[in-house]
Amino acid sequence: MSSQLKQSPRTLEEMASPLLFVKDLCLRYEEHGPWILRHIDFVLHPGESVLLLGPSGSGKSTLAMVLAGLIPGILEAEVKGEVFSSDSLRKPGNIGYVFQDADTQFCMLQVDDELAFGMENRQIPRAKMRERMKEALANVLLPVAPNDHHHEFSGGMKQKLAIASALTLRPQLCVLDEPTANLDPLASAQVLATIQKLREQGTSLLIIEHHFQPLLPYVDRVVLFNRDGSIHRQGPAGEVVAEEWAWMLAEGVAESHELVQTAVRRANDASSLSLGNPLWTLSGLDVKRGKREVLKQVNAEIRQGEWIAIVGPNGSGKSTLLEALAGLVPAESGELSYAGRPLKDWSAEELYQRISVSFQNPEHQFVYERVGEEIANQRLSGDIPDDVQSWLSDFGLAGLAEQSPYMLSQGQKRRLSVASMLRKEHEAYLLDEPTFGQDAATTRFLMERLESLHIRGKTLIMVSHDLSLVYRYATRVWVVVNGRLIWDGLPQDLKNHQAIRAKAHLLSEQELIAAELQRTELSMKDIWNAWEPKSVPKNHARLSWFRKIHPVWLFIGILVAAVLMVFANNWQQGLAMLLFPMVLLMTLGHQSPWRVLKILAPFVLIYFLSLVSLTLNSAVPSGSASVTILWWHPSIAGLLNGIVLATRMIGTLALGLLYVDAVDLTELTIGLTRHFRLPPKFAYGFLAGFRILPLLHTEWNKIQDARRVRGLSLNG
Repeated sequence: MSSQLKQSPRTLEEMASPLLFVKDLCLRYEEHGPWILRHIDFVLHPGESVLLLGPSGSGKSTLAMVLAGLIPGILEAEVKGEVFSSDSLRKPGNIGYVFQDADTQFCMLQVDDELAFGMENRQIPRAKMRERMKEALANVLLPVAPNDHHHEFSGGMKQKLAIASALTLRPQLCVLDEPTANLDPLASAQVLATIQKLREQGTSLLIIEHHFQPLLPYVDRVVLFNRDGSIHRQGPAGEVVAEEWAWMLAEGVAESHELVQTAVRRANDASSLSLGNPLWTLSGLDVKRGKREVLKQVNAEIRQGEWIAIVGPNGSGKSTLLEALAGLVPAESGELSYAGRPLKDWSAEELYQRISVSFQNPEHQFVYERVGEEIANQRLSGDIPDDVQSWLSDFGLAGLAEQSPYMLSQGQKRRLSVASMLRKEHEAYLLDEPTFGQDAATTRFLMERLESLHIRGKTLIMVSHDLSLVYRYATRVWVVVNGRLIWDGLPQDLKNHQAIRAKAHLLSEQELIAAELQRTELSMKDIWNAWEPKSVPKNHARLSWFRKIHPVWLFIGILVAAVLMVFANNWQQGLAMLLFPMVLLMTLGHQSPWRVLKILAPFVLIYFLSLVSLTLNSAVPSGSASVTILWWHPSIAGLLNGIVLATRMIGTLALGLLYVDAVDLTELTIGLTRHFRLPPKFAYGFLAGFRILPLLHTEWNKIQDARRVRGLSLNG
C-alpha cells in the first residue's frame, strides 16, 4: 500500500513544543476505497487531555492509531500528509494504547505475565515490577491473583486488565479507545477516576468515548468529527460542547437531556403486558468455566413476550447466564429447559431456528469473508443482492458489502453482528451489549428495531450496562451479583431500590466517581491481599519439591529420561518406564489417577490403535506362533512390539505433563536466555508457541458456537 506520509522537518521550538501533530492528513485502507480521514490538522501538547467525538465510523480510532504510530507502521494503509512526534514519544513504551477489544492486545496467559510483558521489553528491573503491577491493578480496581488466566475473565475485567497493562509502563501518552464501553457504572467510575489521576500526574491523554458527558470535566479539549472523516470543530471542551450541542444532536453524537431523563415507559407496568407461555425455566442452575463457579443456584422463568435486561457488576456472570440460555455453555447441575423441554435435548438446528444470539464480542460471530455474506448468511457469487444492500444501509453500513467484516471499525462490527442476527425472524433474541461502541443516534436506531420486535410479541433478553436503556425499554430486570440472581423485578422498582443498586454497582456515575477518587489506599490493600502467596494454584504448591529445581535443569533431566524411554526394547522395560512418571505424578505431584488418565486418554486411544496395528501387521519372527485372518497375521511378537511402542510414547507424554505442572514457563524462558545465552527472539517465540495453543482451542470453540447459532454445520 502506498504512503505519502512525511516526517516533519520542523523543530520542537518552531511548533511550540508539541508532543505530536498531523497536518493535512488523509487516509484510506484500500487503494480505491473511500477515504476514512480527510485533511486532518491536529496538535497534542504535553500534559494535555483530548476527547475525540463523532458518529460511529467517522475515523476517530484510525486517527488514534496514526498518532500512536500503528498506521502505517504495522497496519497497511494509503496515507498522505505530514506527521510529527517528539523524540521522547518515539522511545519504546512511551505510548500506552488500550484498544476497544482487549483480547487483541493480550500477549500472555496469566495476569502477572501480561502485566510484566511490556516492562520486560523496557528492561525494567524485576524488583520494581511487582509494585508497578499492584499499583496498576489498584488504579483500575481489579483485585485478581497474579496467576489468574484472563481468558476466563468477563469482557469488563479484560478491559480493566488492558488498561492496567498500559499503565505499568507509566507512558507519556495514553490512548484510550472506548475505555468504559464494557464496564458497569462502578468500573466506569473507576476508569474515570484513573483518568483524573493520570491527568494530575501530567500524562497526556487521547480518549475516544461515545458515553462522553461524565468525561467532560476531565478533558481539556474536544475534537468533533464529521461522518466523512473530516474535523467539524475542535477547541476547549466546555465551549465546543455548549456551542455545538444542536449539531451533536443532529448528527447523533449526543442525545437530548429530555430523552435521557424519560420516565420508565408504560410497558414496564406488568399489568399492561400480555405474556404468553413459559419459554425458559431455570431451576437450581449452576455453571462453571474451568474450575471457577460462575453461576450459582439460579431460579427463574421467562415467559413469551418479555423484555428482560440482565445487569450487574463486571465478572458477575451476566454473559455466562445469557450463553447458558442460548445452550452455548452446559449446566454443571440444576435444570434448564426451553419450551417445556430440557435444553440439552434440543438439537442445534431446532434450537437456533427459534432463538437468535448476538455475542458480546462481534468478531466471535463472523463466519464469512464479506460483510454482505454475513447479512445473507451464505456465500455469494457475483454482486451483493439488493435486499442485502438495503439491510446494510438501514444499519449504517452502506458501501461496505464487499469489505471483510474484520476490517470494520468496532462500532460497525457491532452493528453488523446485530443486523445479521435480526434479519431472520425468530421466537426469541438474546443480545449481549447490543449498543456497545455506538453513538447516540445509532443506539436509538438499534433499540427502536428491538422495540419493534417486542411489540410484535417477540421475547428479548439483553445484557447491558446502560441503565438509561434498561429503564426505558425493559419490562423486567435481573440483577446478577457474584453468580447469583439477587433481584428479579420491574425496572421502576429497581430504580427506587438503592440498596440493591449499590450492591450491584448501579449507582449514578457522579456519585461513584467522587467515592472512587478517595479509594486508592483501600484498593491497594485489596490488590495486595489478592497477591498473597495463598493465591498460588494448588498444583504449584503440591509440586513445590520440583519447583526448587532450576527449570532448565529440570527440563534437561526430563529430556534425558524421555531419551532413555526410547531405548526400552521389551515390554517389561516399557512398563517400568511408564510407571516412573506416573508414580512421580501421583506421589510428589499429588495428581489423582483420574486427572492423569483424563489428560492422557486421547493419546492412549491413539497408541491403542497403533498397538492393534502392530499386532496385526508386524513381521513374524521365525519360530513364533501366529494366525492368518484375511491379509493380517496377528502374533504375540507383534502384540509385544505394540506394547513397547505405546508405553514409550505414553511415558514420554506423562513426563511432559509432570514438567508443565511443575514449571513456570516464564521462568524457563528467562533461564534459557540468561544461562544458555539463547537469543531473546527465541524466548519470545517459545512463549508465543505456548500462548497460541490454548488460544487455538478457545478460537475453535468460538467458531463452533458461531456456526451453530448461524444454523451452519462445521463442514459447510
